[in-house]
Amino acid sequence: MFATNTYNGNDDAVLKKLLGLELRALPTPEETSLIPFYEKVPDEDFKQYIEHEFCLYLSQGCKYGCEFCAANRTFCDPVTGEVTKVNERYRNLNIIEDELKYMVTRAQKLGISSFDIYLSNLDTFQTPQKLKEFAAIVNNIKKANPGFTFKMRGLSTAAAFMETYRDNKDVITFMVDAGLWSIGFGVDGTSKEVWKSIKKGHNQINECIEAIKLTREEFNITPEVFMVVGHANDTPETLRDDVEFILDMAEYYGAAPRPYVTKSIVPGNTGWRDPKNAAYVEKFIEHPEYFQALDFCALPTSLTHPNAEMRVHIEKSFVMLTNIAGNTTNIVYPFSPDVDERTNRTHGRLNRGKFDR
Repeated sequence: MFATNTYNGNDDAVLKKLLGLELRALPTPEETSLIPFYEKVPDEDFKQYIEHEFCLYLSQGCKYGCEFCAANRTFCDPVTGEVTKVNERYRNLNIIEDELKYMVTRAQKLGISSFDIYLSNLDTFQTPQKLKEFAAIVNNIKKANPGFTFKMRGLSTAAAFMETYRDNKDVITFMVDAGLWSIGFGVDGTSKEVWKSIKKGHNQINECIEAIKLTREEFNITPEVFMVVGHANDTPETLRDDVEFILDMAEYYGAAPRPYVTKSIVPGNTGWRDPKNAAYVEKFIEHPEYFQALDFCALPTSLTHPNAEMRVHIEKSFVMLTNIAGNTTNIVYPFSPDVDERTNRTHGRLNRGKFDR
C-alpha cells in the first residue's frame, strides 16, 4: 500500500525485467494448474473460499464484440479500424479435472459436501463440444463421490444457447445433470437500433424470449436476464420497453432480473482505448475515487451520462428494475463531482459490504 515503487503485474514485459523470467518458458494460462497455489492456502482460508460461490476458470474469450464489454473479446481498434478476432479458449480439461478432484477431496476433509460455482465463460454455450467434455468430468467426479453436489451457473448469449439447443441439445442436458441450475442471458436492451449501436447485433428479441422460456419450461432451471441500460442510443421509450420486458420475463418464466447501468468508457473496453477520450481517462487518473462511478451497479452521473435529462430517465429505469421481485443487483452510490464531499463520503458508507450475491 505504501511501497516506494509500483509495477504493473499484468504486463509480462515488466515481470520479465523485474523477476528475470524467461516468458517463452512459462506455460500459458490454459496449461497452468492452480493446485500448487491451492496447496499454499491454509485450511481455514480454503474452507471459507469454497463455502461460498466461487468462480471456476474454465474458459476465456468471446467471438462477439459488445462495445461496453471490457473482457477478452473480438475488438475493433478505434484508431486503425483493424479488427482482432477472438475465439473462446478453454483451459486444458485434464488440468481442470485434476483441480476439481483435488478440491473435492480437500473439501470433504473439511466437512464440505457441495460446491457453488460461477463459470468463467463469457458465453457458456459458445463451444458446445468442450462444454460437453467438462460436463462429463463433473458427472464422473460426482459418481466417484456419492453425496457430493455441484451447483453451477454462468453467462450466455441467447444466440449461442439457441444454436446449441438446435444442434447439440444433449449438451444442455448433460450440463443440467452436472449441476447447472441457472443461466444468465445477456439481453442488454430490446431495440435493434440500440443493439446495433453497441455491436450486439447478434441479439434478436424473439430468440431472447425463446431461450428464457426453454430454460425454465424444458430444462427447469432459472433464467437470469442481464439488462444493461443507459446506452448512447437509448431513449425514454426504449428504457420503458426494457423495464416491461423484464417484468414480463419475471412474471411468465420466473426470470431473475440482473439490471446494470452501462458505462461506455471503462478500463479495457473500446471507449477507454480510444485516444479521443484521453482527457476523460486522465480525469479518472487524477481523481481515482471517481472509478466508483464506473461500476455497472452504480447510478449514472455526469461523468458517465452527460445528458442530464436522459440521466434522470436512466436512473428511474434502473431503480425500477432493481425493485422487480428476484432482482440480484445492489445499487451502488457513485463518487462523482455532481455532489459535495460529504455526500460522497455518505455514498462510500452506503456501499460498504455490497456485492452481487
